[in-house]
Amino acid sequence: MAKSRMDIQQKMFGVIEQWNQSELPIKEFCIQHKIVNSTFHYWLKKYRVRDQESPGSFIPIRVKEISSDAPFAELTLPDGRRLMFYQSVECSFIKSLLS
Repeated sequence: MAKSRMDIQQKMFGVIEQWNQSELPIKEFCIQHKIVNSTFHYWLKKYRVRDQESPGSFIPIRVKEISSDAPFAELTLPDGRRLMFYQSVECSFIKSLLS
């Protein structure tokens, strides 16, 4: 029976996590585990994209000096959209906007 794409993805993500813990260079790790280098890089890219898109991940926040006419807080989303808040808001409110 052929493996599904999800089975392969799960296996390769596990391999990538194993590589992260090994501290080996990718080339050496691939040789030791008999993985084609380009295949490893393909799944590494998918793994990193998945981490960036996961709802629980955080992005860095830069705090600017507050002036009287500036918003209290501003979030710049990965797609370039900006959310500006002119007063303090609860974290749960921001979370509801992002989900």
